[in-house]
Amino acid sequence: GTPARTPKRTPVRRAGSHPTSRSQPSIDASSEEMTLKTLVALAHHSIAVEQEHCKMYDSHISSYQMAASLITEHLGYHHPLAAKIRSEARQAVHAQREREAGHCD
Repeated sequence: GTPARTPKRTPVRRAGSHPTSRSQPSIDASSEEMTLKTLVALAHHSIAVEQEHCKMYDSHISSYQMAASLITEHLGYHHPLAAKIRSEARQAVHAQREREAGHCD
């Protein structure tokens, strides 16, 4: 006949760990908090991009600056993503100054 199968053991999940992370170590609370804060920063960045697309220029600058501040705080000043978002925030401010001076539409 067919050999008996051993039932698979379901790993016990610690509070705060992601349900699909079975093969990876559990995420500790501080890493989970860091991920959440990074996602909030990226959400501000996405909002800034959409505001810029909709020509909501005053709003998009503050959203870029909030994204830059949060991502730098949580990933560190030298992290490539933090540097990129800070650069985009500076470019937004520069473009706004150009628009105000009448150099761009």
